[in-house]
Order: sequence, then structure tokens, then C-alpha cells
Amino acid sequence: MWPAPEHTTLSKAAMQSPIPRSALFNFATRVFPARGIALDGVCEEWDTRHRLPDLALDGEAFATVWMAWEPDALWFAVKVPRTRAPQVIPNRPASGDCVELYIDTRDVRSAHRAGRYCHKFVFAPQGRAGRARHPFFEHAEIARATASPPKVTPDQVEVAASIEPESYSMEIRLPAQALFGYDVETNRRLGLAYVIHDIERPMQVWPHSADLPVWVDPALWAVAELVD
Repeated sequence: MWPAPEHTTLSKAAMQSPIPRSALFNFATRVFPARGIALDGVCEEWDTRHRLPDLALDGEAFATVWMAWEPDALWFAVKVPRTRAPQVIPNRPASGDCVELYIDTRDVRSAHRAGRYCHKFVFAPQGRAGRARHPFFEHAEIARATASPPKVTPDQVEVAASIEPESYSMEIRLPAQALFGYDVETNRRLGLAYVIHDIERPMQVWPHSADLPVWVDPALWAVAELVD
């Protein structure tokens, strides 16, 4: 992760500005290949280099998120500490416990509205319709989008979850077929953001604070560079 050079030192005025401090930075992170990862909902095998950096400049991140890549897929893992069982509301996921992933497979950062390469995927550790004990998945629309990618169904993604007394975790594999525009032979820079909704805490937003609408504006997303 590295900030935009012109903002590496913040002035006192900038620190006191009502504008969120993270708005003064452009973020990028390196993403390493997936090796030795089993899709079982347990995150112990994830290497520290796969962990996305904590960019909570205006607060403390409570969840841990990892990312890795393959030529034909993207991998994610998330672990969220809890004091009680997660609550999932399938018809209104953001009102309960869930994770929203935002991916731009072409890193088109010139527009403030999502286009056909911008994806919004919603995951929860349980609550899939008709299968309450299985993870929930939804390919959702991004508000104000000018175009949308082809719809992705639950059968096209791979998700495993584990619910423990003090946490829940998920591992996610998104095949290239679910990622319109994903082609590592021609492009290794992706746009990336996430939002973690938690009924016990304010939501965790990455790469900026909740004051900036990453859920509608791809220009606010970080750059994820897929490296060998």
C-alpha cells in the first residue's frame, strides 16, 4: 500500500479539515498468488502477505480481510469477531451482518459511476434462501451505475463459512466466469473496495472511511495490483 506522493505529509489544516483524511490519499496494494488455500471457511492457512492493509485512518478496523489471485479466479477471506451469533437478513443484507465486495476488473478510475466491469457481491455466513445453514450470496446492482455486468448466480461462486462462539469467517472463490472483464493476460490492475456491515459496530469501509461513498463511486476504490 502506498499513498499518493503529494499527500505523504498532512498539514495541520488538513488534519483539522472536515474532509475525511482518507480522501487525501490514493491507495494501492499488491495482491499475491493463491497457494495452498483450502476452501473450508477457516482462515488459518492464509499468509500475512495476503492480508489487505488496515487503512482505517479515522478509526480501528475490527475485521481482517485477505485477498489472493489465480489466472482463473480471485480469492478472498474475511474474519469478523463477534460476541453473539451473526444475524443475516437475506432480503435486506445491509441491515444485518454481511460483507460487500466491490471489484472493477479493468480499474476504470476516470468515472464516478459504475460501468459494466464493476461488480458488487454480497456475502453472509448463513441464510441463503431455503438453505439457512449455508452461506448467503447475492450479485447486487450498484446505485447510479451506467451499465452492469452479466448477472452472477450463487452456483457460479464458491463460498465456505465457519461460525464460532467469538467470530465468523468466510472464504470466497470467484471464478473468472463470475468476473466479467477479468483477464490477467491483458490487465493486472483491479479496482477494489469492501464494506463490512455488523450489527454490533459501525460498518468497516475500505479503502476509505464511511464518510466517502465507495458503494457508488468506483473512483474511490483502491488499486489491487496482481503480482507474481
